[in-house]
Amino acid sequence: MENNAVGLTTKGNYEVLVQDKRLSWPDSFAVSNDYVYVTQDQLHQHPVFSQGMGNAKPPYTLYRFRYNAK
Repeated sequence: MENNAVGLTTKGNYEVLVQDKRLSWPDSFAVSNDYVYVTQDQLHQHPVFSQGMGNAKPPYTLYRFRYNAK
């Protein structure tokens, strides 16, 4: 989350799968064939986490990226 990235840890090794400034609080992952789907829900902008400000703004986005398992 802190690096605007989605990663995978296997056998103690961390690999960044995708990194993009639009991935603000990536959440809810799903895998289908060669794609990974991830939502970006802005939970960190909820008033409880943002000094009462509540700065979350639609659209809440679903991203898809290609991933080929090794």
